Amino acid sequence: GCREVIHEFPFFSFMLADAHPHVMTLPYALLVLALALAVMAGGFDPLRERELFGPRFLVLPLALGALGFLNTWDLPTYGFVLVCAWSLRTLARPASSLRFEDRALNLGLLAVGGLGLGFVGWRASAALLELARGLPPEAQPSGLRLTLVLILVLAGALLTQSLWSAWRRGIAGAGRLLDALRFGVWLGSLSIAFYLPFYLGFGSQASGFGLVDVRTRLPQWLVHFGPLFWLACGLVGLGLSRTVRSRRGPIAPAAMAVLVVFGSTGLYALFLGAWTALLLASVAGLAGAAAVQAWTDATGTLREGDADAMTPRPAAAPGEPDDPDAAEHASLDREAGALRSGVRAPTDLGVAGGSEAVLPVALGFALLCVAVGLLMPLGTEFLFVRDLFGSRMNSIFKLYYQAWTLLAVGGSYAAIAVWRALPRRLGWAWSLPTLLLIAAGCVFSLAATYTRTNAFSAPQGLSLDGLRWWRDGEPGDLEAAAWISDNTPRGAVVLEAFTDGGYAHIGRMAMATGRPTLLGWAQHEHQWRGNAVLPELEARKAALRELYGNAGEAQARELLDQYGVEYVVVGNTERGRDYFHPASEERFGRMMQRVFTSSDGQTHVFARRAATQ
Repeated sequence: GCREVIHEFPFFSFMLADAHPHVMTLPYALLVLALALAVMAGGFDPLRERELFGPRFLVLPLALGALGFLNTWDLPTYGFVLVCAWSLRTLARPASSLRFEDRALNLGLLAVGGLGLGFVGWRASAALLELARGLPPEAQPSGLRLTLVLILVLAGALLTQSLWSAWRRGIAGAGRLLDALRFGVWLGSLSIAFYLPFYLGFGSQASGFGLVDVRTRLPQWLVHFGPLFWLACGLVGLGLSRTVRSRRGPIAPAAMAVLVVFGSTGLYALFLGAWTALLLASVAGLAGAAAVQAWTDATGTLREGDADAMTPRPAAAPGEPDDPDAAEHASLDREAGALRSGVRAPTDLGVAGGSEAVLPVALGFALLCVAVGLLMPLGTEFLFVRDLFGSRMNSIFKLYYQAWTLLAVGGSYAAIAVWRALPRRLGWAWSLPTLLLIAAGCVFSLAATYTRTNAFSAPQGLSLDGLRWWRDGEPGDLEAAAWISDNTPRGAVVLEAFTDGGYAHIGRMAMATGRPTLLGWAQHEHQWRGNAVLPELEARKAALRELYGNAGEAQARELLDQYGVEYVVVGNTERGRDYFHPASEERFGRMMQRVFTSSDGQTHVFARRAATQ
């Protein structure tokens, strides 16, 4: 049977009233995308290096870091978007504005970057050795892993030194790349530092990477992403046409690098016969290259002004500042550039940058969203994050959701921008299939809502009360939950049934009342907390099996004391578990006080003697 049958899209989540982290982070993800757009538009151009630690700039890692503890999958993806936005904006800034003169700041970030690279290298080496040699992390030689880490850190240091030397020799591109790397280290380190208490106790089920052996057929992928992919292709066509019309020089090195990376990926996909991956690599590569090239052409990165600004000058002695006049002039240049960064007109779809050209902010940002949005499903055609499921199921679930968000942002711009850019007849030729695809995509939204609401005719009327269905399906549980909410302290531990896995009416009292319980869905706890929680999970499962089984009163009392249980629920949910023994209900009645019985006689609440006094 197929092992990969789980994926989701935003409207399905809303209809389901899903409260999983990937849904809860949507507003925060859109906030980070809005900040990335502001970065591209010039809202975060620093006048001085130390300004990175001012309140305005600290908003960036504060917002991005929130994604890390809400839904950790989102942090690297949207962090990558922010770094790309910063890199594109760097192309629009005069070369004289790139400063690397604050020794304390730069050496500190260099040290943090080295530590981060070492940590990533340690984890990546384990995944690499597992892929290459089939060795689990616990069986891998630590000496070999340390060697790989040292090689990676030394390579990073050598790259940094090479970029710095090239920058001092007057190569503007090296300075721009160095500035982007510095921003990435600053952003990543502060995003984690702001939420460090979370990471100190963080556990994960992730255990490296696996190679994909079952790939997505193109028709399957198009059923899921067809309308958004159509819009993405239209946007890429718009970006390429504008690039061809406005290009004044050779292809930008950054655009060529994007084409090489995605082109190589496409060739590998062709070798494997992975047609979906080939299509995604082609369109994503063109989107990324078009964004970089359009931005480069508009900013005039190859303008003569950069050559003048980058005239080689002797390096300052350690601990001494560079030419103060140069620093002052650079500051004035940046202030003038900031004043020029206002929106010229709504029709420009851009802002003025470091030159007189109008930057294609909206087009560039939309292309960036499309490129990264297609990169997410492309990655799942080759690798997946290894977890308890042993397949790419969870990787597709999480990364496809990010793709929906990014492609929706880019596609919404494409729907209007492409139509406006085309001649009238071609515009209508584009708009007609676009409208048909959007209408087809809306069928589920309308039909599913109509079906789920029983044609908007709920027997008891429409309501936002999530427990209302209990009145018909679980009336005894509804009455018990109401009694617990009204008559027990908020921190009281309430015992109820658990399950190893599968969808069931489990943890319902904890959910409905907010009172803590021993265990709900054991497999989910394992997924959320990793292998470190397994001993505690097994202990609690054993305790629950004994308490709802045929344990004696002495053993039951000892277990209740151990976990601080004050109330016990026995209802149809408990009676339906394979570990339930009828004698346990009689035992609870003898050793505890029955404080509530539902009107149908099916749900009982027992209280410890001390809890009722």
